[in-house]
Amino acid sequence: MEVAKSNRKRKLILAAIAQLMESDSEDEDEMITILSKSKKRDNGVGPTAKPPQTQLLIALSMLCNQQVYRLISEKFNVSTSTAWLYVQKVCTILTDQSSNYIVWPTRQKAHQVMLQFSKRAGFPGVLGAVDGTHIPITALSQDQGSYCNRHHYHSIILQGVCDANYMSTDVFAGYPGSVHDARVWHNSPLGKRIRETPFELFPDTNTHILEDSAYKCTNYLLTPYKDNGHLTRKQRNFNYKLSSTRVFIE
Repeated sequence: MEVAKSNRKRKLILAAIAQLMESDSEDEDEMITILSKSKKRDNGVGPTAKPPQTQLLIALSMLCNQQVYRLISEKFNVSTSTAWLYVQKVCTILTDQSSNYIVWPTRQKAHQVMLQFSKRAGFPGVLGAVDGTHIPITALSQDQGSYCNRHHYHSIILQGVCDANYMSTDVFAGYPGSVHDARVWHNSPLGKRIRETPFELFPDTNTHILEDSAYKCTNYLLTPYKDNGHLTRKQRNFNYKLSSTRVFIE
C-alpha cells in the first residue's frame, strides 16, 4: 500500500512537472520564487545552498530522466544527499501546487479547448481525451498478483485527461495494474462527477470526452464503433475522426 501511495504521489508530481515544462516562463519563475521562499531546511553538504534555479533543475533531471543520484550529484556538483534533499523539496512543493497546473477547463476556456480540438479532424464538442497507462513499480511483498498487469510486470495505473495542447486537465492514479481501464474510470473522482453532476463539467449536452474502445460509451463519453468487419462508411469515418482527434492523449 505504501508503494502505491508513493507512486500515486510521484505521478501527480510528474503531471505538474509536465505542465510546468510546457507552460510559459512565468510559471517557471513562479516555481523558482516558491523555492526561494520555502522554509524547508536545505541540510545539504557544503557551505551554502544551491540557488533555487539549480534546485529545480536537479529535481527535473531526476524525475524526467530517472537517473541515479550519483549521476545527478556529479552533474550538478553536489553530494548525493543534497541532491536527494532538493528532489524531495521540489516534489513537496509541486504536490502542493499541482492544482494550479492541472485544471479542468470551464466557461470560455472550455470553448477554446473545443475549438482547438475541432481543428484537428473536425470533431465537434470535444472537451478532452482520456487514456490510461501503466507506471512500473517494485513488486510488493503482498498481493503481487493484483499489481501484475497484462504485460506481465508490476504497475499502478495512471489515468489522464488532456486538452488539445497536450496539457493535463485531470490526473488520477493508484489502482493496481491488473484493473481494467473502464473500472478505473468508473471509480475515479472525475468519472463519479460526470455521472452525478455533469453540468458542472460540461457547457452543454453536446460536449464530451473521447475514449478508446476499452471504455463504455455514454452521453458524455464517446468511444469508437467496435469493428466487427461490417461497419458502414459513416461509422468508419466516425472512428477515423475520433481516433485522429484523441491522438493528443496517446
